[in-house]
Amino acid sequence: MGNYIKLIALGGVTLFAAIAANWGRDVAYIVHAMIILAVSAFLFVRVLRQMDEPVAAMPDGYMDDVVRAGVIATGFWGVVGFLVGVVIAAIILLPEAIAAIIAARKNRLQTSINLALGSALASIGLTIPSVAAVCVLMDMPIILGLDIKSIVLLALSVFTVMLSLSKGKSNVVYGVVLLVNLFAFIFLMIYP
Repeated sequence: MGNYIKLIALGGVTLFAAIAANWGRDVAYIVHAMIILAVSAFLFVRVLRQMDEPVAAMPDGYMDDVVRAGVIATGFWGVVGFLVGVVIAAIILLPEAIAAIIAARKNRLQTSINLALGSALASIGLTIPSVAAVCVLMDMPIILGLDIKSIVLLALSVFTVMLSLSKGKSNVVYGVVLLVNLFAFIFLMIYP
């Protein structure tokens, strides 16, 4: 009985798509109607050929393959979402970061620190208020996504920068500590 309903529905869609393609005046409309016509006609013929085949028996056990695939896809999508945020932040900060690296290679560490911290603070200072304004205007909740591990790494980074700037001179050790913090953040983002 179900195959007959499918045939009637696909036949109706095929007929409607043929009429729409015939009466269409816009090229894009006609092309889309022809695509729908071809797909629905193909599915009509496929269902028609499967009419005489016996229906396969349903397995007795619980079919959890779809659930497992959904859990894997959800985990993958979460990691991808976090990585997209990090990549966007890196792209935004890339020009100033390159200038900071060039200044550091020329042994101008103060200029390097000023460029790196200034661009990061400017990006954060412009991004968060604009996101907050959009959230207030659209009645959306603001979630800044800082869990306890991220807060600890942020506090450690701020403390390291304070130590570096308190003496007026910086050295390689502070930079290495900040890079280790960055790699720890990326690692904890991928493997929470």
